[in-house]
Amino acid sequence: MRKNLFILIALFAFVGCSEDEELVQPTTTGMSIEQKEFNADPSGDVIRVILKNTNTKPEYEISEEAKGWVELSSWGGIGAGNSGEYTFIYKVSANDGYETSRSASIRFTSGEASDVVYIYQDGGSPFAFVQGKQLTINADGGVLAITPKESFKPENLKDASDSWVTFNKTAVTAEDGVTKQILFTVSPNETGADRSTTISYVDETGKEDSFTILQGCRIVTSSKEVVISEAKVSSMKLAINSAIGTDKISVNKNVDWLTADTEGKLSIQDLPEELDERVGIIKYTNMLNMISEEVKITQIRSARILGDGKELKTLSLIPNYPYQLVAQTSVLTQDEPLKWTSSKATVATVSSDGLITPVKAGKATITLTAGSYKKTCSVTVGESKDLLPIRYEGSNKYDIATSSHEYDGKLFMENKSSYIVTVNSVAGSPYNKVTMPTETFECIFKKTYKGTADQAYTINWKMQVGITSTDFDITFKAGSFSY
Repeated sequence: MRKNLFILIALFAFVGCSEDEELVQPTTTGMSIEQKEFNADPSGDVIRVILKNTNTKPEYEISEEAKGWVELSSWGGIGAGNSGEYTFIYKVSANDGYETSRSASIRFTSGEASDVVYIYQDGGSPFAFVQGKQLTINADGGVLAITPKESFKPENLKDASDSWVTFNKTAVTAEDGVTKQILFTVSPNETGADRSTTISYVDETGKEDSFTILQGCRIVTSSKEVVISEAKVSSMKLAINSAIGTDKISVNKNVDWLTADTEGKLSIQDLPEELDERVGIIKYTNMLNMISEEVKITQIRSARILGDGKELKTLSLIPNYPYQLVAQTSVLTQDEPLKWTSSKATVATVSSDGLITPVKAGKATITLTAGSYKKTCSVTVGESKDLLPIRYEGSNKYDIATSSHEYDGKLFMENKSSYIVTVNSVAGSPYNKVTMPTETFECIFKKTYKGTADQAYTINWKMQVGITSTDFDITFKAGSFSY
């Protein structure tokens, strides 16, 4: 009766306002609404409006008097024309006016088409022992808390009608004898379908009130935590409960490397070189009951090839000067057997524990295999004079009168190799200078010696190249030197 009265009043207003007639009269050409009238629960509700045959993305407008208690929760849709279907979800607040009923209208427009949806809501009951009439929880279960009114007495609460919801009437949170919260424990839902139970309350006069606990079934039936490697993924699929229906999916803010559709298919970008791992949260919502589940996606490096404590992609080595590699594994590969191999053993060999022995000039690829994951390091083997070049800058002259050579300047050694090189001494003078890759060692040099014009002088360099001790000799002769 109330609903018809609302409609009659609305129609009377439409007819009596000729100037506004074009604004309020529905025109449904090209668009249809599955359900146009809703009776919302006094304790609050969720209204699901489905639009079909939309030519363009629909626009909506909530009537002015309802903007305080009806709000858009989410929407989604795809396509246009005969395939254009959109779903709008609205949240309706509880009506605390008790005996006062209220109504709202929402106008939808798609292109030239326009139509109206009506929402009616009775007032709440002054006897209600809680404000809300329904609590929701996902399939994982857990603890739900309600806050009753001051007149609530725990002993008047009736047992739940189903064993998957339990509570202790004496184990309530109370202060000054007034119950502040009641805690309900909900078991995990493994049934594969949504379920609900009713909690009743009967006071001393026989008045009865109740509320419902709704538990959703599992939306994502596979693991809620997924760990993947650094490689790009285009079609990884999570197991989604196909009986759920229309779902909404969202990814946590500031995550642009991860997407997922309602069928559970993931698309994930490569892990950037500067990151070791990153985390994204996918939220699936069952649009029929608005219950959500989250899946944590962690992208992490499967394994690393380390040398001198840092990750390596390339190496520049000298024949017969070994270099030690170390395999670092992650949660993806920590239980996998590790294997080292060389693509060209005539250039460089590698032992079972990652020790590379360069053999001769050339290129080879060293591969670390950890289960199904592989990491590679490109090795270039070159001569010491190319990778550890030494040069001299300064004055040098030969005095015929005194038959003496004089050198006064600096010697430089550039470390173009991948080794950490320690210069222990030059010509007997101690240095113990550590030279990292890309760094240059500098040695002040001053030497005078007698001899013929072509008589040479040799300087010995004692060094530690990686894990190998070695001597290099520099020969000076008539203003030049050889290495």
